Amino acid sequence: MDIEWWQLAPPHEFPSKPPLLCKEGGDFASSSGNLVTWAAAGNTVGNFDNNEWMKYSNINFGDSPQYSQIMIRYSKDGGTPSGKLEAKLGPSYNNGTVIGNFVNPSITGSYDTFVEAYFSITDSIQGTHDVTFTALDTGAGFMNIEWWALVV
Repeated sequence: MDIEWWQLAPPHEFPSKPPLLCKEGGDFASSSGNLVTWAAAGNTVGNFDNNEWMKYSNINFGDSPQYSQIMIRYSKDGGTPSGKLEAKLGPSYNNGTVIGNFVNPSITGSYDTFVEAYFSITDSIQGTHDVTFTALDTGAGFMNIEWWALVV
C-alpha cells in the first residue's frame, strides 16, 4: 500500500485535495483593522472588512514550484457575493506581488456556516515568503476565515 498523505480532521473539515501547508486563520503575524480571533473555534479570524489585511510570515513554498491553488475555509453572511480576497507575496499589504485573487466569494448563509473553496495562484513560486491576504472592493463583514492551505 502507498499512502500519499494523511491528515487528522473532523469529517466536515476533511479537504478534497491534499493540503501541503495549512495555516489557521488567526495564525497571522501582523494585521490591520479590528480583526477578532476565536481560539475556541479553531483560531478563526472574523470581522475581516474592506482594505484590512493579514500577513502570514515565512511560508515555505519549497525548493521547486509545486503549488497551484489556495484552498480556504470561510464563512460569509448576507448581502451579495462581492469583493475579493487578494493574496500577495512580499513584506507588506501595499508592497509585493499579487499571486492570486478569490473573487466574489459565495454567501454561506451565516458567519457560523463554513465552506471550502479554491482559487488559483501563480504556480512558479518557490522559496520562503510572507503571504498577505487583503479584503478589497467590499463593505463591512467581508468574511471569516477558519483556515487556508496551499495545494497542488
